[in-house]
Amino acid sequence: MQFGVYPVDENREVIKAQMDEILEKYKKDQDDPLVLLAVADATIQYFNRFNEGDIDRAIFASRKAWKLSPMLYEAIFWEALSHETAGRFNKAEEKYTKFINVAKKTKRCNLFVKKAEKFLKTNKY
Repeated sequence: MQFGVYPVDENREVIKAQMDEILEKYKKDQDDPLVLLAVADATIQYFNRFNEGDIDRAIFASRKAWKLSPMLYEAIFWEALSHETAGRFNKAEEKYTKFINVAKKTKRCNLFVKKAEKFLKTNKY
């Protein structure tokens, strides 16, 4: 499953169909951490494109993925990004800091760590 891969030029109907497909997978298996992260990713992307969507669903999905798989550090990143998207910058800062602390030595998280560090460097609240 890939995250953050929806082309920007797709129309609302196509992106909505993709979101519905991910939510169908979620309904079938609510305990799959990768499906949960896909839900968070798709929800954030939809919200960022159309300024609508259930950001709390993205937070819930991220937290549940982390609970189910504590070594899946990316779940903390997605929770932080969810808070950032919702404008909850203090909570985003808290979660990004936590993510960096646990994931900084994990190669698979390098790109996310850089994004988290950029947020912390450029956003002072």
